[in-house]
Amino acid sequence: MAQVKNLSRPLRRKGAPPPQAKPVVNLEKHPSEAKVPLQVKIPSEIRIDFKSHALIHNMDASDLFQVVWNYYREHHG
Repeated sequence: MAQVKNLSRPLRRKGAPPPQAKPVVNLEKHPSEAKVPLQVKIPSEIRIDFKSHALIHNMDASDLFQVVWNYYREHHG
């Protein structure tokens, strides 16, 4: 039978430390010309009508939104 007291124990180490956290990059301001997402909840029928109207007039939905928003600001202060 083997001598249990004479057996070497395996070395237990914690391992490599975790990598350092990268700095947060969402603190930068977007350039004013850059498009950023805007999420709003609207009924599905209005969404379909809005996108259809944009396609009929060869526009992107974001461009149509800008037209609508500018019109609203001019007429409602």
